[in-house]
Amino acid sequence: MITSFEGSFLLHHTKNKGDIAATKAIADLTLNRVVNRTIWVDKKGIHQKKYQVGDFDYYAVYLPDIDKVVYPSVNFSGCYITTKVPNSATPFYWWEDFIDFTEDAPKRTYKELGVDLTTRKVNLDSRIHTRKVERPSKAELQELVWEKPTTQIAKDFGVSDKAVEKWCKVYALIITNH
Repeated sequence: MITSFEGSFLLHHTKNKGDIAATKAIADLTLNRVVNRTIWVDKKGIHQKKYQVGDFDYYAVYLPDIDKVVYPSVNFSGCYITTKVPNSATPFYWWEDFIDFTEDAPKRTYKELGVDLTTRKVNLDSRIHTRKVERPSKAELQELVWEKPTTQIAKDFGVSDKAVEKWCKVYALIITNH
């Protein structure tokens, strides 16, 4: 999708993102005084050295979510560097560990960043209100089990006697046979 707008060309969105990332990386490298030593001029003219694969020690990675450039070593090729804490217990590489030129970085966990994935975000009593039959309290059930057999309690509540046995198990009550 290439369109023109008042004499300027708006290129495909992925090319624009790549151009922005390259520009941000070059600007950040220039601000940090990392000079390009592959082109030089002397009395014999302009000289240029072509890059080889082994010439690179670091990547300059632009992270558009936070508008930052990070510098992981080429050893991190194929690794994900995240800007948001993932909703997973799997360790991950955190972007702040790569602000400076980084040879090695620890894998982080959500706990190190102060996030607790195990915290329930719902009301703990909500399950009680979703039951078809309200379970009696421990004291009520203890009194009923002492007075009546479980089959009679089950009929009174409209549940099976197995359900009454499970209620007793949850409350750690002992069923006595009369």
